[in-house]
Amino acid sequence: MTLTKTAIVIATIAAINATALAAPGVPEMAETEKTTYSTLVTNVVPTANNNTVTGVIVDAGELGLESTFSPVIYDTNGRVIYGVNDIDPDYSISRGMVEYATDLTEAVRQSRAGAKPLLVKAVSVKSGKNSANRVNVVVTAEDGDRILMANEENRMLKNCAVVFVK
Repeated sequence: MTLTKTAIVIATIAAINATALAAPGVPEMAETEKTTYSTLVTNVVPTANNNTVTGVIVDAGELGLESTFSPVIYDTNGRVIYGVNDIDPDYSISRGMVEYATDLTEAVRQSRAGAKPLLVKAVSVKSGKNSANRVNVVVTAEDGDRILMANEENRMLKNCAVVFVK
């Protein structure tokens, strides 16, 4: 499996294995990064016996993501995938809308996204109505659909089962 810096690594509900999608014109990851990403994905991909996705990890490492109280996940078409309208307000007040991690290893080990998280690589970060700073992540439209499909099954977004890697 070939991965690139803007690769999208996804553990889908229907798939047992991860899929990597490359963005054109982006340099290859180093072999150690490929191995680490592949190992992490293999360890969290839903199995045939348990294909329920428990949360979402969005890898925005090296994109300059800043922390905020109310981040948004957009897709490349501008559609809001996750934001303040998707959450339990009481839960988000006590725990926050997302948890931040410094790398994928930390994100996978954190319990907020659960044992079988969907792993998605952000394509960019941006500001928005919630902040002039780069606090929101952008994923491909396909990954946005995958997040929403997974959410239909168990309403994981309502419980803020989201981790951003910065």
